[in-house]
Amino acid sequence: MIDFGVKHSVLRQLSRMSCNVTVVPYETSFKQIENLSPDGIILSNGPGNPNVLDKQVETIQELQKYYPILAIGLGHQLLALANGAEVKQLKNARRGSNFPILEIATNRLITVSEEHSYTVDPTSLDRKQVIITHTDLSRKHIEGFKSRQYPAISVQFEPEGAPGPNDAIDIFYDFMYLIDVRKDSLNAKNKGN
Repeated sequence: MIDFGVKHSVLRQLSRMSCNVTVVPYETSFKQIENLSPDGIILSNGPGNPNVLDKQVETIQELQKYYPILAIGLGHQLLALANGAEVKQLKNARRGSNFPILEIATNRLITVSEEHSYTVDPTSLDRKQVIITHTDLSRKHIEGFKSRQYPAISVQFEPEGAPGPNDAIDIFYDFMYLIDVRKDSLNAKNKGN
C-alpha cells in the first residue's frame, strides 16, 4: 500500500481478508516497490491536491504496467492523472455518509461515505482507455473506473465504509480477483518455461 494518508479502517478491512500488507511512504520509488515483490498495489486515500504529485503519478504509470492496482480517494485521482485525465477542485467539498452512487455494471444503487475536495473531469477521461464503473447520482461525478489496458480499478468513495455504510466492500474482493488472475498467469508462464 502506498500511503497518501491511509485510513486505519482500510487496513482493518484488508486484515479481515487475511492480506499481508506492507505500507510504504508516498515518496517510494517504482524500483523500491518492485524490490518488495508485491502481489498488488493499493493507492490509498488521503488529503491534498493530486495535481502537485507529479513524481507519484510517474511511479503509478510504471506500477500499473506490472501489478494489479486498487486506487481509493486521492489514489483514485492519481490513477486518473496517470491515465491522462484531469482532476479539478470542487467548489464544495464532498464530506459525509450516505451518498447515493450508481454501480453501472449491475445498475445497483449503493450508499457510500465520501471525503474529498477534488474530482476527475469526466470530459478528460479517454473512454478507449477506461470504463466508468460508478457515478454519483446527485452530481453525476465519476466515482469509479477501471482500466481497459491494465488490471486497475479505482473508486473515489470509501469502500470499507468506516464510518458509514459498507455497500461497496466488494471492491476489495474485485481487487483480490485481479491479484489471483495475475498469479495464475505468472504460474502458467513459469510452467511453460
